[in-house]
Amino acid sequence: MPKINVARLATLIILPLLLSACTRHQIEGGVPESELVVVRVDNQNLSLVRVYASKGGIQQWIGTVSSGSVARLTVPGALIQYGAPTSITLSAEAVQTGGRYNTPLIVVRPGSVVSLQIDQRLNFSTWNQQ
Repeated sequence: MPKINVARLATLIILPLLLSACTRHQIEGGVPESELVVVRVDNQNLSLVRVYASKGGIQQWIGTVSSGSVARLTVPGALIQYGAPTSITLSAEAVQTGGRYNTPLIVVRPGSVVSLQIDQRLNFSTWNQQ
């Protein structure tokens, strides 16, 4: 019967655990949180709003925000070119009352935060980037 080297066995078990603890925190899809593009939505509209991000004709739903609430949404990695500036458009669609607000093209980089303030009258909504 072969001898078991306890030190070698312990190294094989403990080393992967230590290495995984040393990596940066990552979200689903392997993108580090520091590289996400965040959209902060302040919905002052009387309607629930659906928020979309678009790039090059591709539109993706990124979340729904209740009336009178604030939400933190993230732009899907498929729309962002990590390590380089990316131009996107954000849209908010009022579910109950109809109507839509579209931002102009916004140049975002990894770690960007875009604030979207949805007004009671959609055409008075605003955005800014931090």
